[in-house]
Amino acid sequence: MGYLGPVNLPDYRNFLKEELVARQKRNRSYSARAMARDLKVSPAYLSQVVSGSRALSEDRAFQISTQLSWPKWKKTLFLRLVRYGTLKTPELRSAAADEISGLLLRAGTFKHRAGFKRINHDEFKIVSDWVHLAIFEMASYKDFDGTPKWVADRLGVSVADAKAALMRLVAIELFRLEEGKFKRSSDNFRMTSTSSEAIRGFHRQHLRKAEKALDAQDPSIRDFSGTTMAIEFKKIPRAKALIRRFNTEMNQLMSTADADAVYHLAVQLYRIDSEPKTESPDRL
Repeated sequence: MGYLGPVNLPDYRNFLKEELVARQKRNRSYSARAMARDLKVSPAYLSQVVSGSRALSEDRAFQISTQLSWPKWKKTLFLRLVRYGTLKTPELRSAAADEISGLLLRAGTFKHRAGFKRINHDEFKIVSDWVHLAIFEMASYKDFDGTPKWVADRLGVSVADAKAALMRLVAIELFRLEEGKFKRSSDNFRMTSTSSEAIRGFHRQHLRKAEKALDAQDPSIRDFSGTTMAIEFKKIPRAKALIRRFNTEMNQLMSTADADAVYHLAVQLYRIDSEPKTESPDRL
């Protein structure tokens, strides 16, 4: 999964869901109510947490972790993910995401247990055209055959352009070439910096593609919406943090082993007025 911002973090609720499934495999009569009893919480509370209608506090998460026979790394990761959900500022969330990504790398718990690669500025410049990230995501399709022609047919580009893009992905070690076919080398990558002309160019490309999709695609398969609002400017950092959280949660919701389409989700939040002009003292 390609990510230009904070790493796509797992949802701590999934740890509890997986624990319940594991216990039910060992004991078919084991229920969510029994698990709530064993974790020393009420069944209603556990149900609300797992469903996402209630957030888990750090104190309660620690209490729950003491009742679980998880290894130390898993308990630590669980607690860090809970804490991440409570942080309000982008700076704190970014620092926490870096810490969690390190834990995930050491534990090998990324999606499909595959490699996680960090790409730097210069590497991203090589693959900043939209087609590269589209290919990277399509490689998760069950019917991805790893040939330039297949990629070209799905993305509406020439075979030559598809092959060139695949070779660039090989150059930065996101893909490898085996027996004439291209295969993804890593299931995840992260590009953390956002102050790059290459990244701005990437977003410009998708803005232009979105403009075309607005006319070309049926409303049943796309969604365009917007809200114009008067705001308190000081809330912008909180709004950006909320957008990042939404992007992460949407990624978790939509990404599956049965992927068969590549979409680009773009949320634009930008100012449309300008700072008020002040009169110079000599004009007053």
